[in-house]
Amino acid sequence: MIVGAVFYVVPLFLLLKINHTALSSYNGIGGITPAGLVSALPQNILKTYHYFGIYFLTDTLKTNRLQYFGAYNVLLLLFAVLTVLVGIKAWKVKKSHIILPVLAALATPVACNAYMLIAGDKLELQMAAGLAMLAPLIMIAAFSVIGEKRMPKAACVLFCVALVYGSSMQVWFDQEAMYEGRNASETMAAQVITDLKSEGLLSAGHEYFFVGVPAKNPLFSVSEAYGCANGYAQFGNFWTSGSCTQMSYKGLIGKHMGLDMQMSYSFYGDIERRVDISALPQFPNDGYISMIDEKTVIIKIGEYEKYSEYSAP
Repeated sequence: MIVGAVFYVVPLFLLLKINHTALSSYNGIGGITPAGLVSALPQNILKTYHYFGIYFLTDTLKTNRLQYFGAYNVLLLLFAVLTVLVGIKAWKVKKSHIILPVLAALATPVACNAYMLIAGDKLELQMAAGLAMLAPLIMIAAFSVIGEKRMPKAACVLFCVALVYGSSMQVWFDQEAMYEGRNASETMAAQVITDLKSEGLLSAGHEYFFVGVPAKNPLFSVSEAYGCANGYAQFGNFWTSGSCTQMSYKGLIGKHMGLDMQMSYSFYGDIERRVDISALPQFPNDGYISMIDEKTVIIKIGEYEKYSEYSAP
């Protein structure tokens, strides 16, 4: 892992130097240096254990419908039992060999979160491939240790089927949430466009500032699947940090509705100093559309909420 990190970082900084390019400041990437990576290594190793626990012992990331019924607890228990069995076999061969399965078990969280040694700040589902691979690897090890013992082998087969089922169901929930959220968001956007036109405020010369997200509006209609999905799949529950909300509406109306409405990328605080947004009604009540100057139109879909980690995709 260390060698891989070196081969990643050294060419990166070499290419940046050759092309006279600086690292982006996005998520602090511009502050990463080789010396910083080395000094942060002990802390990042500890983070690999922390995020290992988040993945398998919490529902922060929804990866398997059966995780709520202790499927991952069973998986980790099986891992512990396998470590003990392998340790006993190693002890019988040579007592000093018992350290090998113990070290392997201790290194597992680090191996699963190897990217954390470089990136090191936050667990994202897109970066959880190593963690996801642990389940099949544990089951392969289980079949290897069990051999031809029928009952344990049958139990492992059933457990494998359950894990695959739970994983597949979670994928379905995520896809259904995207489908339902898109339908509901597009329906609301279509009505907003109609209302803007009826009030004579649909114009290329205006800039539109949206407040709130579709998912927080009482009329946003989805099934229970929406709430069971991961945040990133909850179409309509846009990020609210920075200009993310406006960019999301730009994508919704521009990409999905085919209408090029110019968005205002002012910050909420700047707009709030000019008008009491909290006093405005929200969609679809009369007055949810308000023009605050010759150019800027406010469209209040829902109440403003500050962004917090894991509150949005």
